[in-house]
Amino acid sequence: MVDARSVPPWLLGLALVSCGSRSIGDHAPYGGDLTTTSTGGSAGVSSGGTAVGGTSATGGSGGSGITSGAGGFGGWGITGGAGGFGAFGGSGAGAPDDSGPVGGRVCTTPLDCPCTRRPGIGNCFICPMGAGESRSVDINARNVGVVGLSAQQGAGVGFYVTIPPRALATDAKVTITETTIPPPIDYIDYSPVYVLESSIPTSLPLQLVVPYSNKSSDVANLSIYFASDPSGPFSRVADSAVSAGFIEGSISQFGAFFVGSPKTPAQMSCP
Repeated sequence: MVDARSVPPWLLGLALVSCGSRSIGDHAPYGGDLTTTSTGGSAGVSSGGTAVGGTSATGGSGGSGITSGAGGFGGWGITGGAGGFGAFGGSGAGAPDDSGPVGGRVCTTPLDCPCTRRPGIGNCFICPMGAGESRSVDINARNVGVVGLSAQQGAGVGFYVTIPPRALATDAKVTITETTIPPPIDYIDYSPVYVLESSIPTSLPLQLVVPYSNKSSDVANLSIYFASDPSGPFSRVADSAVSAGFIEGSISQFGAFFVGSPKTPAQMSCP
């Protein structure tokens, strides 16, 4: 009996390939399956092949070609995965950048600043800008009403507002818009500016659930900020409560709001 520990890794790889490998069209066989961890699978041994990195927050590393061929692609992640390499010739897929699968996508902002939905160099895919999408719902004043909107920000949890019974004096249309209005410059924004409108004022608090995202993971001071008009001034919603990927709070009138935190002194020069 042969002790597996004494067999070179490349020889074990050849044994695995002899058992069958997947091909897509005329392309070289792929190595390990796409993973959701931080590391990609090994490349196919028979021709070098390619391996795709994982989809974790830091991106997976690409696989390695054994007999030539290209190394793996970096994973998709906030910091991007490194390209793989060929042991006997193939080169890696490239350094991480923001161009898609080659090297992984990266959210690059100046001076390690958080990203922003304000136009300019601070914007990236982790901070999706509003596109002016709206949704209107006819609310029966006697029943609970809910208005929801996914739009650009709501990739996982969408925005929605709950209107309690008798909050409106009569039946009315309520409209929510994910606006293109830039968030106030004094804040690190974690959402676009939303506008909630109705022809009938509310006599009871409205419950908000708002999704958020940013390159920065610092949510210690994260809150909903509200203003009666999109031009401001905005003030903190006192009962803001942060959960994973969304924040809850209540407002006592229709108006504009966004999720964010005040800039620190060190962040004042950020876009």
